[in-house]
Amino acid sequence: DMAENMPVLDLFLKRAVNRRHAKVLLINSRRVEDSRYGMLLQPAPGEEVLLLNGLSAELLKDEAIAKRGRRLSGYKAWVADMVSEPAAKLNLSEADFLTSVAMLRSAQRPLFLYGEAVAGGAAGVANVTALTNLALLLGAVDRVGYLPYDANAQGARDMGVLPDRWPGQIALDDEAALNRLQRQWGGTLL
Repeated sequence: DMAENMPVLDLFLKRAVNRRHAKVLLINSRRVEDSRYGMLLQPAPGEEVLLLNGLSAELLKDEAIAKRGRRLSGYKAWVADMVSEPAAKLNLSEADFLTSVAMLRSAQRPLFLYGEAVAGGAAGVANVTALTNLALLLGAVDRVGYLPYDANAQGARDMGVLPDRWPGQIALDDEAALNRLQRQWGGTLL
């Protein structure tokens, strides 16, 4: 949930929706604040891979997408066999499922963000693989990003907010780093 864990990034998401009319497809088993800003698909925990592969299978029915890769025929057959009628299996309305496919199909620059809930646990590797495959189909494999839960804490450490660290997580007693920072900042520290 970006609103809870990454409020600054969440603000950029909301601005993109409100100012630039960006479309958001959110896949989360919980209804979260950001679900107000886009379409929410709520698979049960552990069913994310089925949903992601189902989206891929539906996208592969589009000839323009299917023609993008020479080796998609094997993947197309595999994902179609694995996922038949994903909306029904996931208790999603067929209309919501097809609307989400249409959103993905029409996306000019899709961005895929995922967190620990997707990447962790027993199904983590399968989830990330399915998400990456979906991004590949849409020509956006370079626009897949992992957002760790502690992203705000990481930023605080990088900026030197911790009482025992300089920016860059450099220990206060590191003389070489202290000298380098003093030269870069043109002043005396401590």
